[in-house]
Amino acid sequence: MTKLLRRIDDAWYRAERALCVALLFVMAISVFLDAVYRQAADEGRLEAICKRVFGESGVAISTVIAFALALWVVYGAVRTSKRATPVPVGKAAVIAVVGVAVGYGVVRGMVLMFPNGLIWAQSLGLAGMLWVGFLGASMATKENSHLTLEVMDFIWRGKAKANIGRVGALCATVFCLVIGWLCWQQVKLSYDEWVESEGMAQLMSVGFEAPLFIVYAVLPFSFTVMALRFFGRVVGAPEKERELDLSAAHKDGPAGSGDTTVTPPGQPENGEPKS
Repeated sequence: MTKLLRRIDDAWYRAERALCVALLFVMAISVFLDAVYRQAADEGRLEAICKRVFGESGVAISTVIAFALALWVVYGAVRTSKRATPVPVGKAAVIAVVGVAVGYGVVRGMVLMFPNGLIWAQSLGLAGMLWVGFLGASMATKENSHLTLEVMDFIWRGKAKANIGRVGALCATVFCLVIGWLCWQQVKLSYDEWVESEGMAQLMSVGFEAPLFIVYAVLPFSFTVMALRFFGRVVGAPEKERELDLSAAHKDGPAGSGDTTVTPPGQPENGEPKS
């Protein structure tokens, strides 16, 4: 039964990790595109400087300078890439021209498709940060990498020291259950208001109209998982016993011989070479 629960916990941990990776990818892409859009839609510093120096013709001059800089950066990146054979000059120039042209087309197309900007990007990033943060807290509980008060290990001795982790885990379990229940009440309240308003209230923001109860759902979920993992430490073996079991398993080896050292051929066990 214990092995089955550990397998379920490991599978759940892998699902949490995959979800965190996916959310981080989506967040990074959305925030990056939002930053690119703001730079492309608004007047940049280079354009402002060129206007001050060259007047109205500064717009065209700044565009030429920007293209030249982009070509130089892409060309240099292709030419200095670590390859078995360096990219020829002509091929690198073609790649730079095509890459800059495609990038410019994508950016301009994005500006034309979204005239009001990517107003959903910041809200999506905030919602994703909430999910990643609390899923990461649950993963830290699994990895035993969360913050702990280790001063009790120096105060208690003997059996009390070996089992003091159970008391701390029990307190953490109760705390997570209480906070998880309060979060569940908030999610339920948000859902009820969303249903009563027929989907017109309890939304994230304009442009990213995700229901708040979906955004907040990670809170009771993560606190419940953390409570279960802490409770597993209450009823399971203490940390010191688990570490000793793992050390003994590695020391005994797969066959239980107690010694996994392999003596090289031509050398006795005492380490002196044969004459």
